[in-house]
Amino acid sequence: MNRAILFLLLTATNGSLFAQESDPFAPAGKLADGWEQIDQRLVFLMVRLVDVEANLEAVDIAMLKHGARAGAARGRAIRAQRGSDRMDRNAGGPVRWDQFYGRTAEKFFYHPTQNHTYHTQTILSHQSPSRDNKGEAGVPSSQGLPVHQRPPQFDYIYRANENARQRATTEVAKLGNKIDVLAERRHELELQQCKLWCEVAFRAVSRNDLDKKPLYRFQPKSTVDEGLEESAKFVMVSLSIVENAQKNQASTFRQMKPLISEARDNLANNWSQHGVKYRVQSSNEWKFAMLARHLEDVASNLSDSYTVSVDSARNSDDDRRDMYRGLLQQSLVQYAEAVLALDEMASEMAKVIRYEPDFDNAIEVPFTPASASTPYSEMATPSVVAAQPSVLPSLVGTFRIKWLEGRTGNSGFSNYQFTSDGKALKEGEELGAWTKQRDEFMVRFSDSKRGHVIIRFADESTILGTHFWTDGSQSTWDGKRVAQPDTRNSPLVGYWVQTNGWAIEIFSNGQAKNTSPKGTVDAIGTWQVLGNGKFVVHLGKQWEWRVSLQRNILYAETFLSGARKAHLTFTKKQ
Repeated sequence: MNRAILFLLLTATNGSLFAQESDPFAPAGKLADGWEQIDQRLVFLMVRLVDVEANLEAVDIAMLKHGARAGAARGRAIRAQRGSDRMDRNAGGPVRWDQFYGRTAEKFFYHPTQNHTYHTQTILSHQSPSRDNKGEAGVPSSQGLPVHQRPPQFDYIYRANENARQRATTEVAKLGNKIDVLAERRHELELQQCKLWCEVAFRAVSRNDLDKKPLYRFQPKSTVDEGLEESAKFVMVSLSIVENAQKNQASTFRQMKPLISEARDNLANNWSQHGVKYRVQSSNEWKFAMLARHLEDVASNLSDSYTVSVDSARNSDDDRRDMYRGLLQQSLVQYAEAVLALDEMASEMAKVIRYEPDFDNAIEVPFTPASASTPYSEMATPSVVAAQPSVLPSLVGTFRIKWLEGRTGNSGFSNYQFTSDGKALKEGEELGAWTKQRDEFMVRFSDSKRGHVIIRFADESTILGTHFWTDGSQSTWDGKRVAQPDTRNSPLVGYWVQTNGWAIEIFSNGQAKNTSPKGTVDAIGTWQVLGNGKFVVHLGKQWEWRVSLQRNILYAETFLSGARKAHLTFTKKQ
């Protein structure tokens, strides 16, 4: 980076501090043993974080000065924090930038041993952080590193913090003594702080470009490697969280819990179908399964801590908000570490079986977080409502809708058509009626159990909706206006033959028929998509088959009486 540009970027209001500093992004002449060069983007994000925290501190001090109770309490907490070590996670709140950077740098840039399963051993060994204070050999994540050792670029970021504090004091003084203005500014800064925690922690993953590895892009050449392909799909889902969270935290954090849970269920089910022996302790597959369980726990903690911290902010419960913001900060780093560990194990598994990519067949991500048009700041701020278009677009037309069930985590796509006479059709079948209500629309289903949907427009061609079921559960809708129904699930359509002669024919209109060897045809019901590559086929009113499509094989499962399961495999007739 050009030194003059860096000078202007970091000293926009005070040009004296860095005038004599060398370029912090220049390659280090000699790094301490075990350290690798800190990622340039991460250093830049840390400079932004120290600036935000300096402004937060200045706002808190101003609120204390002008007598706000909340500001006084937070101001006292800041002063107490300066003189104490809050690396102990029982302190009940987020740690400061210096401690956050120290932990992040140690976990992702300190590698005193040439160990290709560094993060895996860190997680599965359950090493206590207190061991870091001892100068003795330990498992990865400790390795005898004293907590007071400063990682590369620490001094540079520290000086950036000192400069930011000087600017922050001047800027906050311009806000005057209006408590409501100061409180609003503090809320804005805390949102920025949370966003930067996420970007810093997840940068440790994204810098490696894992999503570009052939292992996560192409199917293996050999069909005996399908167990590895299922592992790759799970890693891809976890990576999609990393990518989407850096674009829209609110939407991603609210979806990640059911997404990771369903991805783990898929992994276990598909491994069982392929005969993967993942219960043999200390095997790579066993380690991967343990890491997948750990990731599900961390994802749940991350999602819940985000939700509770936002709700607490809305209710002005500062103590509860700070506690869950601290858990959120911790969970972000844990999630990044778990993803890197999963990549280590998937790579080890690929090495053992001598994985070769089939460049003609790409791996499809089973499911990823739905896109969301509402910015993070708008979704997380209680007093801000997403702006609606001045002229409400017409709902008349066809929309391709991605839906996500909040309770089960099931997701999929459906085609909905809204006619000019107020009818609502799904896949061509009339299900209810729609009406306009002020700046939104309501869809009421004829079947009372299905409840209703509230729809708003994000832009001229995008709708966002919430489906309220009568049992209290909810689903989210994310739809795009299309000229005609999408046929993206067409790989399921076709004539499928089972080994004993039973055949099933599946049509693009959502119908499925049973074809007997004698040529007679019996209607068996309808099918619908649960997610990319996952479907359900209804056989009349009593039976329901869950099916998954993998290449040219259709795996079907249903429950019989006595909790017994039946499994069938179909191949597609060419």
